[in-house]
Amino acid sequence: MIVAINPAALEDLELTKSEVIDQPFLEMMAGKDLEPVFKHCVGVFSREHRYRYEIEHNKIWRRVTVARSKDGLAITFANVTHSKQQETTLRAT
Repeated sequence: MIVAINPAALEDLELTKSEVIDQPFLEMMAGKDLEPVFKHCVGVFSREHRYRYEIEHNKIWRRVTVARSKDGLAITFANVTHSKQQETTLRAT
């Protein structure tokens, strides 16, 4: 069950907060290309550790963090597009 969601995740999902809150996570993600998220969720839940990775979708880079919480999993999305653009610029110089 989704109990909270940050703006970056809403932007990625192209949904509003009211469309997401109190919805089952798996149903909300059905049909989305989020296999990497599911893979890491299973790993975090079974091994009780945190996992962080970066992914690009529609020219927007997100840092995704998956961590176990007392009630299940916490998944956060942060927009890191600006940082990625700066990295690219630095590498080109």
